[in-house]
Amino acid sequence: MDKSEEDKKLQEYIKELVIARINALSKDLELSVGGENITREQIVESVKKGNELGQEIIEMQLKFLRDVAEGKIYQSE
Repeated sequence: MDKSEEDKKLQEYIKELVIARINALSKDLELSVGGENITREQIVESVKKGNELGQEIIEMQLKFLRDVAEGKIYQSE
């Protein structure tokens, strides 16, 4: 398997992970983006399509997971 195939598989895995995390949230979830409310289903579709909003959601989720792994979130004092 060459590097580009590995990258594509990794990107698909990340999308699946993010979609699973979003689907674990309430069905009533809505985000307000640019004055427009976006439903959970619309968020999932954006992630699947990989459009600008979907890429932003993926980056936010990855940053959150990195911060948890590094102990930046939920640190006990």
